[in-house]
Amino acid sequence: MNKKPLLWVGISVGALVIVAAVGYLLFNDKVSNLVRSAAEMYIRSRVSSVVANASDSTVTVAFGDFDYGFFTHTLTIDNITFSYLDSTNATKQTLHVSIDKLVCTGLAPWDVLFGTGLTLGTISVAHPVFTLDIIDRAGVRTNDIAPIDTALVQLPQIPDVDSLLAILVARALPADVSPLTIDSVMVMNAGGRTYIKNDTAHMHGTMEGVDLTARKISVGAGSKIDAHLLSDFSITIKRWHRIYSTGQDALMEGGMVRINGSDSSMSVAHARLTKSGRNMYLAKGVVFSFAHHRLTIDSAYLGTAVTDKQWLAAQKHPADRMRISAEDVAMDNIDLDALTNGTALTVRKLSAGTLTIDILSSKLGRRPRVATRERMPHQLIRMIPFSVGIDTITVANASVRYAELRHESSSPGLLTWSKIEVTVTGLSSDTILQRHQPLKISAKGLFYDHAVMSATFAFPLHVTTYQMHGEGYMRGFDITRLNSFLPAIEGLRITSGFSDKATFRFDVRGRVARGFVDPVYRDLDFKYVNKRTKKGSWFTDITSFFGSWLGVKNDNPIGKKHQIGKVSYTIPRNSAIMETIWFPIRDGLGDVAGF
Repeated sequence: MNKKPLLWVGISVGALVIVAAVGYLLFNDKVSNLVRSAAEMYIRSRVSSVVANASDSTVTVAFGDFDYGFFTHTLTIDNITFSYLDSTNATKQTLHVSIDKLVCTGLAPWDVLFGTGLTLGTISVAHPVFTLDIIDRAGVRTNDIAPIDTALVQLPQIPDVDSLLAILVARALPADVSPLTIDSVMVMNAGGRTYIKNDTAHMHGTMEGVDLTARKISVGAGSKIDAHLLSDFSITIKRWHRIYSTGQDALMEGGMVRINGSDSSMSVAHARLTKSGRNMYLAKGVVFSFAHHRLTIDSAYLGTAVTDKQWLAAQKHPADRMRISAEDVAMDNIDLDALTNGTALTVRKLSAGTLTIDILSSKLGRRPRVATRERMPHQLIRMIPFSVGIDTITVANASVRYAELRHESSSPGLLTWSKIEVTVTGLSSDTILQRHQPLKISAKGLFYDHAVMSATFAFPLHVTTYQMHGEGYMRGFDITRLNSFLPAIEGLRITSGFSDKATFRFDVRGRVARGFVDPVYRDLDFKYVNKRTKKGSWFTDITSFFGSWLGVKNDNPIGKKHQIGKVSYTIPRNSAIMETIWFPIRDGLGDVAGF
């Protein structure tokens, strides 16, 4: 057997071991010192870039143990901390950050010795924790402490991904190292708290479970440091909570931003905003696709955060309570540039699988001396602080519950609509477009779960005086179903009656309604009742008898005796939009029936 190859292999291995040992003895301390010096300089420079705009500031940076593995090419730094104090006449800010451990793999000694660039493996940062305290002496951070929200609606805040990443990358990467390649950067389980206060209010915020991952970072010689250096980036936030002394409470759980070559997306598992402890906005399963310009929401809620009993107890004047919930919401073909700039909401289609509207109108309490005026659609559109343009809105299955509570009644009157298909077109703040394409709402569903009802309402939004056109029909209605509403509100109980069909058509200009209601019904009879007890007395019985005998038209069949009701009505001042629809229809029905 020829032993020479084995001998040469042994000699080669031995030589390599000797070279490695000599290299380790000669360069280990030098490389370790260079690595430590470079790491300290890099961390200090990144901290300085964050607080560079501060005046009269003091920054301190401290490090624990440094450990560099000459053969493993791994750098480990324990217990990194930095503190920052900025005190001026306007504010006093204190920031403290601590990092349990930073580990960098793939840091070769020749890259350190010869300075020809860096090729790194994974940089992992374990459990960074921050605390930020701000005392706002001059009120410059008032909106952070006590945000003033007077707008009717606000645009969802969708970040500009390129700008966001450009800032992150520019602040994180060293500008003087080229070429630079990093397999991945991982920040694990970051968190912290924020406290901001002034003379009148304060805000306390916490952030938990923040993970950041960036993969395949590459900067060539002369490359500009920007967002396009990243092939895959993600940041997740387990929980972000802010509590304001004004009563506002904002919570986000399961937030994530993901950017890669095929698509970029932003998602939130659960978001909740409570205002003054009583009004709440809630959204679940929110996903925004930057590539497809599409926003989807699994479910959303807008309304009160308390029970009706608690809400009524807090009202001193007549008021309306509204709860709106929706599922399977989607916005398609969003103008992303306008949305990220906060200037417009332009959407080709907004759709919802289900929509539920629950309204309680309380007429209890005294009207305030200076009553809040009800806003009509043409006024509401002017209150929105950005441009609006939604081509089409569709709802597959909507339901409406309207309850009205008055002094005279112990329980509210109730109207219900269900299984409604809704289509809305022409929702735009463009006055030129509104001249020939007004806001139009078309709906078809069931009234009191059995009568087919279809209606279309048009609202010009470019006008200065309220205008509305309404038309529709209802088929197969048991009129006694109105006894869930009429006894409490009108003091009237229907004892019998059935409507085969009823149509209506009217226009409203300002407070004047003109049009007609054409009902076909039979066997209509009623009695007056006490609004509180819903029962009659000897007086109401006599009134009902004479009313039915002298004035009420009990039948209105198709034929010679058929009568069409005339709508000629002046709508009361400060009527709600639902009342501008119901009052004219009621007037036309009364013209036929005689009550």
